[in-house]
Amino acid sequence: MLDSDLDGDLSAVARGTAGDGWGLLVAGDNEALDSGLPGWHTQVRRNRCGALLAPRRWSDGDLLGQRVPAGLLGTDSGPGRAHAHLGDSRWVTLRVPATTAAEALTDD
Repeated sequence: MLDSDLDGDLSAVARGTAGDGWGLLVAGDNEALDSGLPGWHTQVRRNRCGALLAPRRWSDGDLLGQRVPAGLLGTDSGPGRAHAHLGDSRWVTLRVPATTAAEALTDD
């Protein structure tokens, strides 16, 4: 999605100027997200908050503006867990509910 026709829209969402109720979920490794190329993903890094699913190196948190504490490194967070940094210099372990594609597409 880098360098696509959606760059302007994704930048607006990342900056928080797309309106209430919009957010971005970005998945990738450090090399992909910290490529040094310009684009909307640079704004995502400036937000300094996010979640890591399985940090292996202390530098995995660099994109979130915070080094990963040694106690979280190499631990298998397992399905349903994420380590979040919300911009306040603290890490919080979150439980992420499991779902299936069918459940996500069901309109109630």
